[in-house]
Amino acid sequence: MSFKLPSDQYYIRNGRSFAGRALHEDHSLNPKPVICPTDDTNDLWIVEALPNGHYILRARGAPTAEHDGYVYAFLQEREEKKEWIITLRPDQDHQYTIQEATGKGWIAETGDEGHQRIAVGPLPTTKSDPPQFLGSALWTIQPLVD
Repeated sequence: MSFKLPSDQYYIRNGRSFAGRALHEDHSLNPKPVICPTDDTNDLWIVEALPNGHYILRARGAPTAEHDGYVYAFLQEREEKKEWIITLRPDQDHQYTIQEATGKGWIAETGDEGHQRIAVGPLPTTKSDPPQFLGSALWTIQPLVD
């Protein structure tokens, strides 16, 4: 049986860090980077479930897509909205991977800086059998109301 998230508002986290858009963005209509951690811990996502089992993920109402290897929120309407595949990983603390149809997925960057972007690439795994996803590729998707 496959698990499907219903359309609703959610928080998305990597570890303890919330993902979302920065509180202070430029005022242009250019795509806005999605970062983790964000400085806005109240940054809710709109998760829109599609009939094909995929999802549209909206950061502050703007649909997200990969651009130049990173996740961005697009403020201007696009002809095609990016569909993401959200997969529950019950063997990994019931966290999720978020991927494109190509298999590339969300990866939280690590480093000393406060706001790390979310890369889109091959999901890192261990060399164990079966392989396990590394923490940078695992996301907690928590509904607004539990």
